[in-house]
Amino acid sequence: MHSLLKNRKSCRKYLPKSVSIQDVYTILEGARWAPSGKNGQPWRFVIVREKEIKNRIADCSIYKDWMRDADTYLLIYLDKESSYNYKKDLQAIGAAIENICLQASSMGIGTCWIGEILKMEAEVNVIIDVPNTYELMAVICVGYGEKETFRTNRMELKQLVYKEIY
Repeated sequence: MHSLLKNRKSCRKYLPKSVSIQDVYTILEGARWAPSGKNGQPWRFVIVREKEIKNRIADCSIYKDWMRDADTYLLIYLDKESSYNYKKDLQAIGAAIENICLQASSMGIGTCWIGEILKMEAEVNVIIDVPNTYELMAVICVGYGEKETFRTNRMELKQLVYKEIY
């Protein structure tokens, strides 16, 4: 597990290779098992694979140039009608998104979690035609990544952890 956590990275260079729909559902199956308060499962997923729709969504992001190369987008929504506590539901959706990224990584499939696109939520929602009770949480780009040698650094644990008091 630790190796999977350390080797997962955000993919921004994708190969022109399709991810099977079965693999997309396997990735989402991982998300389905994320913890949620009172087992509310407030997440909803929209799979986008059609090029025209992907391009329209990509146009809503400053990352559009490389987003277009990803095979699939997973749009992650909070179903506000299924929500019982907004902050707890945000945490649950974060866990579901991380499960997506880890499940995909375990399958040799790259992902990139796009949060910046939330500034254009209204435009994305019109493209997808989601109910107005859904709130966009993220767009996840999914696809087979080029071999990248770049790896971000992480702070040392001793810089992040405090014992008993700050």
